[in-house]
Amino acid sequence: MLNILVIGGTGLQGGAVIDRLRSLRSDISERLSLFTLSRNPDSEAGKKLTSSGVNVIKGDMEDTTSLTNILTSLKIERAFLVTTPYGGVGIEKEIQYGQNFARAATAAGLKHIVFASVEGANRNTGVPHFDSKASIEEAVRDTGISCTILRPVVFMENFPATNDGLGRAIVLGLFAAALGKRGTIQLIAVADVAYFAAESLLSPEQYAGQEIALAGDEVTIPQLAEIYRQIQYGGRSKASVAWIPGFVVNLLPQKTVKMFKFLEEDGSHVNIFELRQQYPGLLSVEGWLRMRKQQGKPDPVIRNW
Repeated sequence: MLNILVIGGTGLQGGAVIDRLRSLRSDISERLSLFTLSRNPDSEAGKKLTSSGVNVIKGDMEDTTSLTNILTSLKIERAFLVTTPYGGVGIEKEIQYGQNFARAATAAGLKHIVFASVEGANRNTGVPHFDSKASIEEAVRDTGISCTILRPVVFMENFPATNDGLGRAIVLGLFAAALGKRGTIQLIAVADVAYFAAESLLSPEQYAGQEIALAGDEVTIPQLAEIYRQIQYGGRSKASVAWIPGFVVNLLPQKTVKMFKFLEEDGSHVNIFELRQQYPGLLSVEGWLRMRKQQGKPDPVIRNW
């Protein structure tokens, strides 16, 4: 029996990792049991996971002792860790939660940890929610436990995939204003983060000690608008990009302003060609939009800005 804990199972990244692991169950030689933590297992999201065969355990990362007890009692061997400063958590608590998990993992004797960080966390960017991931990376490495660090760029899911013309125009306009002269941005689909997370969890000996930057495409905003035009409208109508003056970007929360400044002045430099050689299924923006259109699902509400 292989017991894997996925932190954030009711969220976007953790949920995608669970979906990926569930899809691979029949290909795994040993029996796989999936667990996730939830403050409220009886929530709609918790019940949905339970009905899919995931063990939803009441708990959080506030207290190291209780977290250690959960990991020990469930005999967890491997874990996927994701943290966020959003939802009222804040930067300091995000770091605390990550450090709490690292201490609990050590005490409980975990064998492998996969941490979903962010591209740029290792570059002293000054972006608060990038630097917080760097602190957690350090805490995970300091445990001495075998680990894999994933560093995704901006999620494609930040851009509406449905026919929300106004919402899409505003998001495209905001990124156009923020990117300035740089023009291009690297993007990654959450499903591809889940692919590498699942591979790392199921084959830790192959991924131990690796730090993997993840991106699936690099586009300009006009190119992105053209892809929308082709996929959403069959080339018959234009996907608008709202005009947003540059000063508006500076009115956003400071962590977002600093992130956009980083994207404009430095940005991500993932070798997408090399990564696609490793995983040919890596999604481009066009592939992601086609997939989302076929799925017919509403856009997720995410906050990774």
